[in-house]
Amino acid sequence: MTSVPNSLVVIERLYHRRVGENPIGVECRYSRPLQNSEQLYQREYLVTEEPKPLDYGWVEKAGHIHIENLEGNFPQVIPTKEEKEEAEKKVVVLGQDWEISPGETFRGTPTSTKSPLVHCKSGPALIRVTVWPR
Repeated sequence: MTSVPNSLVVIERLYHRRVGENPIGVECRYSRPLQNSEQLYQREYLVTEEPKPLDYGWVEKAGHIHIENLEGNFPQVIPTKEEKEEAEKKVVVLGQDWEISPGETFRGTPTSTKSPLVHCKSGPALIRVTVWPR
C-alpha cells in the first residue's frame, strides 16, 4: 500500500451573477504537499476593534490560513432589520489590506512567520481560524 503524503487540497468555485446575463465562473483545484505531519490548528474566537496578531496556535510555521467571519448567521431566528444592520458592520480586517465581510472567508499562504494583525471595524466579531503547517 502506497502512503499518501500529507497535503493541502483546495477546491473552490466563484461566480459572478448579473441580471439578464449568464453567470461567469472561476474554478480552482490544486493539491500541495505539506513538509511535516503536524496537526492543523482550528479555533473560533472573538476579535475586537483592537488589532492583535492572528492566533496560529501551536503551528510554528503556517503554510496556509483560512479565516471565516461567522457574523451575520441567524440559524434559529428571523433577524430584525436592526439585527441585520448591526451584523453588516462586523467586517473583519486582516493586516492593512484585506476585509472579510460577515459570512465571507479569506484564505492565503503567509510569506512571513510573523502573524498578521486582525481586528473588527465595529465591536467584536466571531471568526473561525484554520492554520495548516508548512
